[in-house]
Amino acid sequence: MMPTQRLIRFGARLATRGLLARFGLGLAVIWCLFFVGRVFLLAHRNLTSGYYLPSIASVSLVWGAGICVAFGAALSALKRDHVDGTFRLVVGRMGSARAYVVSRVGGLILLLSIVNAGGALMVGAACIATAPNAHAAWLTLWTSAASVLFAVCASIVLGLVCFAALGLTGRVSGYGRLVSVLFLPEVVRRLSLSRLDVPGMDVMSIEAALGALRESLLPNMVDPSRFARAVFVLAVVSAAALAVVRRDANRLMREGA
Repeated sequence: MMPTQRLIRFGARLATRGLLARFGLGLAVIWCLFFVGRVFLLAHRNLTSGYYLPSIASVSLVWGAGICVAFGAALSALKRDHVDGTFRLVVGRMGSARAYVVSRVGGLILLLSIVNAGGALMVGAACIATAPNAHAAWLTLWTSAASVLFAVCASIVLGLVCFAALGLTGRVSGYGRLVSVLFLPEVVRRLSLSRLDVPGMDVMSIEAALGALRESLLPNMVDPSRFARAVFVLAVVSAAALAVVRRDANRLMREGA
């Protein structure tokens, strides 16, 4: 049997297929170099406000390069794997559709974590190395840790949601489903903010919940109750997305039987 680690590594290699996924990986490299250059520029000018850069970098990576990688890797992945035999290979060797889900979704989450959390960690390390004093280094370390945690959580949620929404769809319908799941709820939430005074509105979309999670961990903004609400919403969304992926994989397994 293939151990879980090998399954996930195999899934990560599969996730790099496709022009959009590779474009996202290239964009991540460029974005990281830009932020690291920005860090050294601030240090050269003796500015001490660079501690916030890991947080900005993590958001930029998640919603820029990360979403490109997630979309490119997940688009029609189930359908493509069923046609080229990858699905039958994994299921045949492991004996269940669950192994395929672990490989494909786990591999995508691993790749996204490398892009998002790895980039935030790189920028954070540069900020810590150029911190002018111990207090600035402490603020930078705190912000970097919060940014890495946010990036990992975002990688898990977006990996699951994108695979659930796009795994069996084409490009046009995939764009529509992704917009309806990720971005439309946030538009509705923002339009409703001025009209409705409902508790929990700050976490009532995936984007808002991820933003609340990130902000609740930053220096001078720590908010345990907001963090707990965001984690609850993201856990529910992730569980629902995982259930959809498992349903689709089991359906393909039955059709191929």
